[in-house]
Amino acid sequence: MAEVYSDKDSPIIKKAVDRRNILILLAVFALMAVVYGRIDFTVEPYSSCDLVYYRQMASCSPNLDPEVQRPFAYRFLGPLVAGAMPFDDPTNFYILMIILSGCLVILFYFMLRLAGLSGDISLTCTLFFIANKYAFGLPMWDYFQVNDQLSMCMSIVMLISIWRRRWSAYGIALAIGVAAREAAILMIPVMFVYLLERRLLRENWRSALLASAPGLAGFLAIRAFMPFSGGDSLLASFMMYSYQLVSVRDLSRLLVNSFLPFSLLPLIFWRSTRDFFRGNLYLAVFFLLVFLSTAFGFDKERLMAPASLVFYILIGSILRRLEVEKTTLILLVVAGFAASLHHNIGRWPLPGAVWTYILTFGSTLAVVLIILLRKSRGSGDDYRVKLPA
Repeated sequence: MAEVYSDKDSPIIKKAVDRRNILILLAVFALMAVVYGRIDFTVEPYSSCDLVYYRQMASCSPNLDPEVQRPFAYRFLGPLVAGAMPFDDPTNFYILMIILSGCLVILFYFMLRLAGLSGDISLTCTLFFIANKYAFGLPMWDYFQVNDQLSMCMSIVMLISIWRRRWSAYGIALAIGVAAREAAILMIPVMFVYLLERRLLRENWRSALLASAPGLAGFLAIRAFMPFSGGDSLLASFMMYSYQLVSVRDLSRLLVNSFLPFSLLPLIFWRSTRDFFRGNLYLAVFFLLVFLSTAFGFDKERLMAPASLVFYILIGSILRRLEVEKTTLILLVVAGFAASLHHNIGRWPLPGAVWTYILTFGSTLAVVLIILLRKSRGSGDDYRVKLPA
């Protein structure tokens, strides 16, 4: 790597690098919190979308509101916390969103570091994530979706806990996560695949099963006993939305739009992608489960957000293989933030959809050209991320 600090440096230097990078990330996060802005929840179509149910739940905190539709009634934790805060409910939700999003940024960075990526590449890929207008920007803008960020935080805590076999932390994060969004439950099969793949199942299966039991029981109990008023069952949601998994348009939204402008890199470096998932089957399982879970909802790109954990580790492994210098990383970050602008969301929306397409297409083309140019000068060194065993 052509960088000032390498992973061979002393722990003191590594800590200094991490402190510097966290400060950079928090500064950029503060800037993007302004850029992403806040939804105007007083006008249509936003005044009648799902944020209504979250505000309704918050107004009843600490009690549960039996008049909320499912599945929103099942995602009670974030709104109950917001409702317990001392200000008006929009301010409470926004403060909670800022806190959770800041925590998410820090957790995301350290997840990449623990995955074996260098400080510079971890910083770069976390900036890519902050610039992702669907996985990060949309919840920031629609700040009533605090459960999205809470669930993402818990997913990262679970993943790190699995790597380190910290089963108490894993179990607590799972129990919190299932009260926020359904996606948290996906980490249970991922955890067992990881243990099986790393040949750690024999000595860990009891602890892993016991740690998973409270979260799984909570997930089932919420759906069995939580009061609600109307709404769609899982089967009804599946029948309503699953056809989109075979729609070319919706598949492009899921697999391309969700990670623009970096979506094409795993295809360009298909051998890297193949070998990455061969060596980390559990991450392939997690990505696949997130993809399949979108069959139960409509907001496709946002539902793919948990897959960002896998996607940006993969992108980091590709950048490491290419021995990308800092100038190139900066150019890629600029392209990422150019693609973060949108005509419907943000404090300063673009004038129209055509500008979103132009910026997104232009940024994607710029990323491809930058990477292809760097590829022609790449080395043959091992590029695979050595994830924790």
